[in-house]
Amino acid sequence: MEYSNQQLKRFFLVVGLRTGVVLAVGIGAVLFFGQQIAKESQSLYNERTLNAILEQRQENIEKLQKDFEIVRADVPNMEAVLPDQRNIFEVLRVLEAAAIASGNTTTITFGDPLTKEALNAHIPFHFVVSGTIQSFEKYLRALEEMPYGIQILSLQVTGSGSVFDRAEMRMEAQVLFQS
Repeated sequence: MEYSNQQLKRFFLVVGLRTGVVLAVGIGAVLFFGQQIAKESQSLYNERTLNAILEQRQENIEKLQKDFEIVRADVPNMEAVLPDQRNIFEVLRVLEAAAIASGNTTTITFGDPLTKEALNAHIPFHFVVSGTIQSFEKYLRALEEMPYGIQILSLQVTGSGSVFDRAEMRMEAQVLFQS
């Protein structure tokens, strides 16, 4: 069977069109499914990232719970470190007793709280201590060993150059109290 030129052209045109349509549909399907796969991959990546963050936060929560249990068991000791603001004169007595024990005389005044947070207050204290340089060192060591948290803000020592001569120490500090 012989094909005419016209039929041959039509045959190649139909085959070419079919091939083009099949290629277009195939490329369209590949692109479409590629985009769907990319979206799913991104979704899985995001889910894994969120799971990793969630696991880290869960570990942090568990660690905080363990730390909280340790702190809860130590509340009496922590409350002893932070005296009640109503017991400010007891703190004054301890500060003065430490001065006397180190061979000094002292005058201590205090002011209104500098900061008052929900659970505690920083109360400023002003010390004027009379003694020797050597006794000042003993007094400062006694303050370090006190059960209360004292933050020394400034310290000024005046007197002669000898360690054993009388001198005066002026100190500003703050003590953290329970409100």
